[in-house]
Order: sequence, then structure tokens, then C-alpha cells
Amino acid sequence: MVSLAAWRSLSLEVEHATRASFNAVVAESRHALESRLNGYQLVLLGMQGLFQAKPDLDRASFDRYIAELAPERNASQARAFSYAKRVAAAARERFVAVVRGDKSLQPAGYPRFMIRPAGERPEYVVISYVAPFAANERALGLDLAADPVRRLSVERTRDSGLIVASGPVTLALTDERGVSLRLAVYRRTRAIDSLDARRELFDGIVSVTFGARDAIGDIVARHVGEKLRLRVADGGEAFYDSASGPIETEALSTRTALEIGGRRWDLQFSAPLQAFRTAGDALMPWLALGGGLAISVLLAGLVGSLSTSTQRAHRIAREITEDLRRSQAELREAQRTTELLIETLPNPVFFKGRDGNYLGVNKAWEAFFQRSRASIISRPVQELYPHAPEVAERMHAADQRLWDEPGMQTYEATITLPDGTQRDTLYYKATFTGPDGQVAGLIGTIIDITERKQAEKRQAMEHAITRVLAAAADAASAIPQVIRILCEAMAWKGGALWRREAQRREPVFIGAWGSAPARIESLGSAGVHWQPRDGGLVSLPLLLGSDVLGAMLLAGVPRAPERELTAMLQAIGSQVAQYLQRTQAEDALRFVATHDALTGLPNRVMFNQRLEHAIMQAKRHRRQLAVLFIDLDRFKVFDAEPASKR
Repeated sequence: MVSLAAWRSLSLEVEHATRASFNAVVAESRHALESRLNGYQLVLLGMQGLFQAKPDLDRASFDRYIAELAPERNASQARAFSYAKRVAAAARERFVAVVRGDKSLQPAGYPRFMIRPAGERPEYVVISYVAPFAANERALGLDLAADPVRRLSVERTRDSGLIVASGPVTLALTDERGVSLRLAVYRRTRAIDSLDARRELFDGIVSVTFGARDAIGDIVARHVGEKLRLRVADGGEAFYDSASGPIETEALSTRTALEIGGRRWDLQFSAPLQAFRTAGDALMPWLALGGGLAISVLLAGLVGSLSTSTQRAHRIAREITEDLRRSQAELREAQRTTELLIETLPNPVFFKGRDGNYLGVNKAWEAFFQRSRASIISRPVQELYPHAPEVAERMHAADQRLWDEPGMQTYEATITLPDGTQRDTLYYKATFTGPDGQVAGLIGTIIDITERKQAEKRQAMEHAITRVLAAAADAASAIPQVIRILCEAMAWKGGALWRREAQRREPVFIGAWGSAPARIESLGSAGVHWQPRDGGLVSLPLLLGSDVLGAMLLAGVPRAPERELTAMLQAIGSQVAQYLQRTQAEDALRFVATHDALTGLPNRVMFNQRLEHAIMQAKRHRRQLAVLFIDLDRFKVFDAEPASKR
């Protein structure tokens, strides 16, 4: 019985040690695969941020960004990085022409570019940027919406805004099996707060495509000595197997799942039993049993077995410890990669803990708020806005809503920076969980949309001024409306306009609105000038070419206009100058048509107009009308004499 007990104990110990070694190799391989896929997702987030921060990104900048980013993010094994543009059927021909003529990266452009597969569809999602181009030229022009498998992943990321993995697909270049990770890019013209808004503002897809052999093969190859085999399936379809043939009946085998982009990968690891258990390990229990036939041999065998088992246990413990150290090193490297990616993003990024205090920010955040990260770490949002407590309360309330309903949050907000300037921003925030699966904090990014908002406001203002000038009957009614539109849009107090007239030395007042200056010193020169007196005054000359036709003086302007505002004011001044010249020309034309050129007196045309008007009024009011005719004797003789004899 003692011999049988020893045999059983040693058998279980050898089996346990073998299984522990195999599980350590499996854990290391699974972690390495998960870290690589996380690196792909970090690259994808960086590409999304790039296109949303720079909607007009050109092909050369995209290629350079990928060339610099991919090696740093452990993504060199990826087959392709691409951007697919959403194209409506009506814009298809123009889109193809633009891509063919794009010479920013290829001197000859892309004369053979076409959307594939051919055919009429309501809309297309066409790969228009791809890197590296030389290895993926066949992918350019591929319509992701045409293939049912690809279209499903496109629609999922469009409707959710999350990273989505495609099912296994056949890669266009090598015909091998691969997977694409996709993330939607949206136009940021307004907040995305519903499914309909996501579908309306959807602008394209950024993708990272990798071959199964490239992404998984070298991870398995690290354990060639253990003859490790990995089979990966998605939805029951096996798209990667590091070996062929059936798995041995007595082989070590285990299954584990890996979530990637909303899909579940089933990983089946297996290895021959002998790869982790030597012949000596297998014979050890039997030797112990044979030694049990003799007490002396039993004692010697038992002592030897215990000694060997202890050494084996120590060796296994050392191997497991070393595997854990490698896994921790890879985890630290993944964390360093994530931090580096966040630091290099062009948009401000911040982290907050569950208590609402800041955990970290990136360099773009420091530059945007003009504040070091050391001054805000472990502090609440109220300390970021001591100069604007109402902004702090809005931000705190938004955080509370996100804590109450974890997930994603998007909203627009107008914030006041420490220097007093106001910026229009678009916030994207999402919660993240800790090791216990509970919400541990949030991560957010800020997109500055001030220029876009100002451009929209200025464009609306310019259109309103154009409509006023087109519909106004005269300058006296048009000019106050123009000044009102301009001052209300810019939150200024008021203004007035003076016009130059050749027969007068002083400028002629035309109209005013609001708290207008009482007088103007001079019409000034060709430039826009700002003066700090009286709460800030801006003098806007009305130029027609190089001629100054007049000037507009605007009050309540707290600081000198920026370059974009100056350009807009000059455009409005030129527009008003053209209107004044047109009204002056029309007035002059009417005067010439109704007055005598020599004497300047009203002529027969005006007499007929006035007579017709008087007759109409007499009829309307049922009054009598009299026409007085005065004749000058001998006026014809007088008119015929030369002027020198009169």
C-alpha cells in the first residue's frame, strides 16, 4: 500500500508539474497576442484622432504618420493601415477624378484608380488612403460596403462609434485569411447624441488590417521547442492553425476566449505531452513502485524520488517565475506604449478618478490650458476654472451624468481659459474599469472647434449683410441694418458710417446703430485700425480698389481684431463700398435723366413723371388738379443768341 501510495503521489505530482508548465506557456502566448491586438487598437484610435482633428489631411501626411507611428506601437506586423471615405452615388465620378489627380505622394497620380467592384450602389465606402502603398496597391479603391462580411463591420462601427473587428476575410493582395479592425470617423459639425446623428455625420472608416499568419505566427514560433500548436476560430470558422492534421488524443490541450472588437475568438492551444514531460518524469512513479518491493530499495528510491521531485518543483517554480517576469515586462511595455501614444496625440487628453480628481493629462492638454500637469494632478475640475466657476459646475455635472450612466459621452461646451479667452470645444469621454470590473475612472479628449464656430458665425453674418444690401431701397435704410448685424454678431456696442463726397470737405454722415461715435476725425487709410480709447474703437475704411469711399467707426471693441476677423472686416468694407458706389451711380443716372444738362433744372421727363403722379393722387383722393403754364416772351430769340452777347 505504501508503494502504491507513493506511485500515485508521484504520478499526480509529475502530471501537475507538466500541466503547470504548459499553462504558463499558454498564458504567456495569450498575453502576447492580446498585447499585440491592443497595440493595433491604439494605432486605430490615433488614426481616428488624426482625421477628426485634420479633416483635410492629405495623402503624404497620412503616409508619414503611419511610417512613424506603427513601429513605436508594436504594430509592424500589420499588413495595411487605411482610410475609407464615404462617397454618395451622386459624388462618385467627382471622387474618382480627385483621387486620380492627387499627386501629393505619387508624381503621376493614380490614373488607373477605380471603385471596385464595379456597379451602381446608393453609396460607397472606398479605401482612398492606404499605407504602406507599395505592398497594398490592390486595396486602393476597394468598396468595403460591397462585400457582406466587410459591410457588416462597417455598419457596426458606424452605429456604435466603437472599434469593431471584421470576421475572417480573404486579403486582397495575398489571398490569405486575415482580419480588419475598423473605427468610424465622423464629421464634427454638431454633437453626436443619437443613432440617426451617427449615420448622418458618418464620414469614413479607419482600418488596421493584418494577416493571421503575420500577427499570430511569430508568437507561436517562440515556443517551437515545446511544439506548441494554436488554432484560432471566429464564430466556429477556423482561420488560423499553426499546424495541420488532428490533435493527438493524449496531447495537452486547453481552450480560452479572447474578445476583440466585439467578436469572440476561440483559442485552442495544444502540445505533445512529451514536450513538457521527459521520459524520466514518466518512469519515476514506476521506479518508485518497483523499489517498493524491497524495503532497502524502497527507502533509497523514495529518498531519491523526493529529492528529484523537490528539484523538479524548484525548477518549475523558477520557470513560472521567469514567465511571470516576462509577462510583466510586456505589460509594462504596453503601458509605456499607451502613454507615449497619448502624449503624441494632437488633441488634449485627460484622465479622472472616480472621485472626480485628475489622474493625468498629456502635453496637448498642458499647452491648451497653459498649465502644467503637476498643478492639476489629484485636484478637482473646480481648481481648473477658479476664474469661471460656472464652467466648472457644468463640467462637474457632465461627469456626474457619466458616473450615473457609464459608457461614452459627447457634448459641446464653451469654456473660458485662464487668459480670459473663450474657446468652443467638443468633449469625448468614456469610463474605464478596474481589475474588479467596476468603473474606476474616465478618459476624455477635447477638440477645439472655435475656428469652425467663428467661421460659421461670420459666414452667416456676411450672408445677412449681402441680403440687406441687395434688398435695401437706399443707403440710409441699409447702413444701420448692416452695422446692427455686425455688432450683434461680435457683441459690440454700435457704430456709424461716413461717406466721402467730392463737393464737400468734411465726410458726410450716412447712418448709425447702437452706441455710435458722434463724429470721425478722418476717413483714414487703407488699413483696419484699433484704438483703446472709449472702450475700444475700430476704424474700417470702405475701399474700392485703392480709393477710400468712406469709413465705418465701430465702438465697444475690447481688443484689436485678430487676423481672420481683420480679413472679414475688410471684405465687408469692400462690399459696403461697392454698394455705396452703386447707389451713387444710380442717383447720378436718375439726376441726368430728369434734369437739364446745362442749367440743372428739371426737364420734360421729370415734368411728365410729376404730372402723372399728381393725376393719380387726384383720382385716388377725388380732388381737382390745376396745371399752371408760364410763357416767357421772346425767350426763343434770347436762347438763340451767343452767350457773349447776352
